[in-house]
Amino acid sequence: MAAWEPSSIAQRLRDVVIYVSSILETVQNLSFEDFARDPIRQKAVAYDFQCVSEATAGVLKLDPSLSERYPSIPWSQVRALANVTRHEYGRLDVRILWQTATGDRLAELIRVARTELGEPAD
Repeated sequence: MAAWEPSSIAQRLRDVVIYVSSILETVQNLSFEDFARDPIRQKAVAYDFQCVSEATAGVLKLDPSLSERYPSIPWSQVRALANVTRHEYGRLDVRILWQTATGDRLAELIRVARTELGEPAD
């Protein structure tokens, strides 16, 4: 396995793809009710959001112009996800976690990351 390179924009973009994909797979074919009854999946999604947030912060630190090239992404909100999952962990709203995991924004974020990596955006 290759070493993790946090100062590499490509590494950070791959991390976005990996963790967004994990979120999408975790909630795939679930109803909100099933998700609400499954604290393990909730924790997995919260952790993945934290990783997406940290990876995004790293990308923007390495290439601040990314936010200008893709203004439709709510970059400050994505970066804030880690603060919420770390500091408000006891008060995470399952409905908001679900809505964020199943909304269109993650698909858009993964498309941006893949585009920047020169991969097919699917």
